[in-house]
Amino acid sequence: SMGGATTIRFTDRHQERVARIALMAPAGFGANIPVAAQLLRVPGFSQWFLRAFGDRVIQSSIDQMVAQNPA
Repeated sequence: SMGGATTIRFTDRHQERVARIALMAPAGFGANIPVAAQLLRVPGFSQWFLRAFGDRVIQSSIDQMVAQNPA
């Protein structure tokens, strides 16, 4: 699910190494980016946020997935 984002990031950073790319049904690239997601783009903020809250965010996501599909 992160292949599109990874590909775009790589292409942006290494334009000389990429002749063309094709994204098929990439999710999460809408025009309206929530304010919380925009904050993660501020230099240094995402690193601080992940150190401070990363474990809790990941655990919460896992808990929600398990609750939706216990199998």
